[in-house]
Amino acid sequence: MEKSEITKTIVANSSPANVFKIISDEKELPKWWVDVPVLELHEGGNMMFRFLKEKSEMLDQDYVVKGKVIEVIPDKKLVYSWKPIDDPKFPDSIVTWTLESIDSDKTKVTLTHSRLEGCEIFALLDAGWEYFLKKLAKMF
Repeated sequence: MEKSEITKTIVANSSPANVFKIISDEKELPKWWVDVPVLELHEGGNMMFRFLKEKSEMLDQDYVVKGKVIEVIPDKKLVYSWKPIDDPKFPDSIVTWTLESIDSDKTKVTLTHSRLEGCEIFALLDAGWEYFLKKLAKMF
């Protein structure tokens, strides 16, 4: 059966407000994930993430993803489209971050990357999300 969605969950030892900042602020993203981020944090805003070859053992060239911000609910949810610019076969996919307060200093963080039908690099993408979510957890 073809897989079409990746879901990862971590518990961050921090408030939803702080977690939201870490996953959405252009100054915070390079500390754990995207080397050169552009993220206009409003519906319809542009998103462009550049992962640099020289900063990754997994890349043989820079990896650039573009998209549009679909939904922003501060401290709760962030949704944007995701499409690598050099891979015309890659499906038009969606990344959703959902934050749920567990208590005053713990947040359940759920990442869902959906609409991945026909994705030829599904296993690599799944491993990448696993790697970066572990890095995110260490930010708190």
